[in-house]
This record gives sequence, structure tokens and C-alpha cells, in this order.
Amino acid sequence: MEQKDFYPYKVISETAEVVQLELPKGRKASVFCTFRVLPIVLLAFAVTIPEKLSS
Repeated sequence: MEQKDFYPYKVISETAEVVQLELPKGRKASVFCTFRVLPIVLLAFAVTIPEKLSS
């Protein structure tokens, strides 16, 4: 299999049963921020909006 088959992942190792993939370092940070930090920020923002509108 070619590398482009698993874009954007890098193939670390490949056996008959298992293919190990890894995200490049730059993408690891963006995925972490998108799926871990951003939801928390959005929840905090959603909680504070009704307080600001009612006051």
C-alpha cells in the first residue's frame, strides 16, 4: 500500500494483521485543540450567554 492510502496519517508499521498509523506532529496539536479544547470553550461560552442576556 502507498502512503497516500492513509493520508494524513503516517504508516509506522504494517503486518498481515495490523497497520499502525500516526498523525504528524503538527496535526496532533490541531486535532487535540479541535476535539479536546474547543468543546470545553464552547460549553463555557454557552453557559455564560444566558447570564449576559438576562442581566
